[in-house]
Parts: sequence; structure tokens; C-alpha cells
Amino acid sequence: MSLASSLLPEARVLTLAARTCLDPPAAEQLRALLNQPLDWERLYRLTLRHGVVALAYRNLLQAAPDAVPEPWRIRLEAEARALAVHNLHQTQELLRLVDRLEAEGIPVIPFKGPALAALIYGDPAARVYVDIDLLVKRSDFWKARRVIESLGYRAHKQLGEAETEAYLDTQLGFEFVHESRDFVVELHWAFFYTIYDLPLDPEAIWARHRQVPFAGRTLRTMAPEDLLLYLAIHGNKHRWLKLTGWPTCRTAASLR
Repeated sequence: MSLASSLLPEARVLTLAARTCLDPPAAEQLRALLNQPLDWERLYRLTLRHGVVALAYRNLLQAAPDAVPEPWRIRLEAEARALAVHNLHQTQELLRLVDRLEAEGIPVIPFKGPALAALIYGDPAARVYVDIDLLVKRSDFWKARRVIESLGYRAHKQLGEAETEAYLDTQLGFEFVHESRDFVVELHWAFFYTIYDLPLDPEAIWARHRQVPFAGRTLRTMAPEDLLLYLAIHGNKHRWLKLTGWPTCRTAASLR
């Protein structure tokens, strides 16, 4: 028995619907499952738990719009719309931050959040995210902090200068919360602790980084091999608790 066939039907629906590209064989499998009795409450909760409501809603309607009961179609649509609005605000804030930092001569690489959603899924609205993650050079931290604080953010940890320097030497990121409480920014200068002996040296990441199209402009991003390694290790760190989408057809082209 395959792993897929041993899953509950609602989980099998989710693994098919949580894709950036629903090819004909997957669409056919999805339609077959949707024609069977399903626990829609369970399926709905799974889409929320795994953060794939936008992808699932889009693909369910594409594959078999008449097979989705109206009450659940309405609930999925409402969640997808709310996510799109939230992500639009996050994207606008990301661009505001990047523009100000770059204008002050501070190179910045956005990762995860809106930038990752656009790169992998082709749509910033397709992925659930809470904060905005930015990679800066360790030497630029204090200057970047001043810029971020000038935009209405306050440090989550209230540390003195000496304490902050010690924190920078031992930690990976520093969190800032906007005064409106609507946005959280994490400034990173490294990804993994040196004890792990992983080949993600920040200086090498900066040397290999590239520019990609984003929201009608370009943003810096990690090289594909660095991003792939980071995502694999980050997913393992969180024990792969969420699907966060099955990037299929689009991914190979997006990362070239």
C-alpha cells in the first residue's frame, strides 16, 4: 500500500489541491476524490492548519467547482480573500522597508514571507506568513536598526548596546514590532549556528545572491542552491509540520 492511499480522503484531497500547478492527472484524481463523501469540516481545518487555503481554494474550483458544497466554498473563499488582503499589506510594507534600507546604502535580501511566495508560487497571496524576514550584513545591523525604528518599529527585546553586541555574536536575528502591531520584522545576519557546520556562510550568500522580478520591480534573493538548502534545513527544524504548498510545475522554472 502506498503512503498516499493510506491517508484519509481529506488528506489526499489536500495533497492534490495544495499545488501551484494542477496538471491533468492530478486534476483527474482530485475530481474522483471530490465525488466521494468527504468530511468538509476536517478538510477545511486541514487547509488552515497547513497554510494552503489560497492554493486549495483555487485548485478545488478549477478541478470541480460543483463538487464543493456552497457553505464550504463560501468559507474557503472568505479565508482566501482575507489572506490576499493581509498579504497585500505585508508586500507593501516589505517594499517600503527595502526601499528605505537600500536608499540608505544598506543591501537587503528578503526571504520567506512575500518574497518567497512570489518566487516559488508566483503569487504573494498564495502563502501564509506572519512576519517579514530580511537578511542584512552583520556590519550593517546598527544602521539598519536605525532605519527600521525610524519607520515606526520598536525592538522586541530591550537591550543595552553591550548586551545587543553580545546578542549579535551569539544569535541569528533581531525582532522589531511596528507601533500599530500589524507588522513584525526580523533582521537576520546569519541563518544557522556555527555548531551545525553548514555551508551557508553569510558572506558566500551575499557573493552569490541575484536579482529577481517582484511586484513590477526587482528584489535581491538568495541563489537557488542557497535557498533550497536553507528551506530544507528550516523545514527540518520545524519537523515538516506543514505542507505550505507542493510547488510542482512552476518551481523548476522559477528557480533557474
